[in-house]
Amino acid sequence: MEGVSFQLFVNVIFTLVTFLGGWVLKVVFAGITDLKNEMEDLRQGRRDDYRELSEKLHHVALSMPEKFVSKDDFNTFSERMIDRFDRIDLKLDAMHKK
Repeated sequence: MEGVSFQLFVNVIFTLVTFLGGWVLKVVFAGITDLKNEMEDLRQGRRDDYRELSEKLHHVALSMPEKFVSKDDFNTFSERMIDRFDRIDLKLDAMHKK
């Protein structure tokens, strides 16, 4: 009988070790699967953010001519303003001399 009880003990230990090992593997693989799913969600979110930023940048690039003055237009404007100030200066000097 002693041989049977030892064999039963070995079988029970082997069963427990196998069960616990299988459970650990299941938990590890479930964790890996969860991480893969989370990474895919993050990738998709990053793609969506990139698309949104790209659309905003495109919109800004298209609307810039409407909102800002070009350098050539600004230079022309500033030259005209300087000419007008020079004419006002000449008129004020002429009025002051009289």
